[in-house]
Amino acid sequence: MRNLTIPETLDGYTVKKIANNVFEGNKYICTLTIPDTIVEIGAGAFLKCSDLSNVTLSKGLTKMGGYAFGDCDSLTSIEIPKSLKETTSQYYMNYIYDYHYGVFIASDNLKNVTFEEGTTTIANGLFAHNTSLENITIPDTVTEIRDNAFENCTELIWAILPESVDNIGYQAFKGCT
Repeated sequence: MRNLTIPETLDGYTVKKIANNVFEGNKYICTLTIPDTIVEIGAGAFLKCSDLSNVTLSKGLTKMGGYAFGDCDSLTSIEIPKSLKETTSQYYMNYIYDYHYGVFIASDNLKNVTFEEGTTTIANGLFAHNTSLENITIPDTVTEIRDNAFENCTELIWAILPESVDNIGYQAFKGCT
């Protein structure tokens, strides 16, 4: 299973969510395509998928669980859809530093992030504790960067905040260099 495309329908039902931890630890997925019918990706859904290097997210995605793509060390870049508004803070005892936030936590080669044109909100904790992130491109449609969005992104060297941003949440860039 090197290439995985999540189906839009299954047994006549529209697929809307990817469950918590459903592909956790899968070492065979390299390319992942998520259809626009998916509105939620559960916590840890692709946690520790070490060979996952190419991800196309749903344009209808509104919510992602904590650690959804945590520890995906082959992932180097990602585009976040404008529909994403919420992340959850999951707690995985005895896992990565006991942090609560971070959809992409410990994805050690994720260096570049872009946001789909038309994005207005950067979700809370989205890239918190991703210590490899170097570059983010924020479109001029963004008005809000929520709490902890880039907290402890210690390698972040390039981020241009457009004038449209009128609300930067609590500790959104705490610990960034």
